[in-house]
Amino acid sequence: YNVGKAFSVVSSKGYSHITWSKHEKIDISSSLSLSMYRQSSDGVSLVFNRENDLNDNTIMLISKKGEKTLEFNFKGIIGDIQFSHGHIYCISESKVYLFDKEGEGLGLSDCDYGVVRIAPTGAHSMVTITDSEIKKLEIKN
Repeated sequence: YNVGKAFSVVSSKGYSHITWSKHEKIDISSSLSLSMYRQSSDGVSLVFNRENDLNDNTIMLISKKGEKTLEFNFKGIIGDIQFSHGHIYCISESKVYLFDKEGEGLGLSDCDYGVVRIAPTGAHSMVTITDSEIKKLEIKN
């Protein structure tokens, strides 16, 4: 994936950030399996878990320079995750969680069942996407 002044390589065990100009490489790995990779203008979100236990997750944020800026655990099956506006937006089952860039909980809201993707539109708002509709959602503090 192109990440501006570098590119990233994603595998089942980790993430590599390689600069275009000097080919400097930063590797981030885990003993868990990488189950989700999301790129945004704020950086990269990675979700690691055991293939046989999707409820036990490690969430990592990677800066545009390829450095790990945050790592924290999350209990629940993650349907989608986004890092935007300095916040982490995470959907699990029929709930949307909002965390700050230190991994502290800021809010929680219910959402429709069947949401497959989320797209942040503001610090406490997003759209949820199902197979048949798109809805705006405000996250409560």
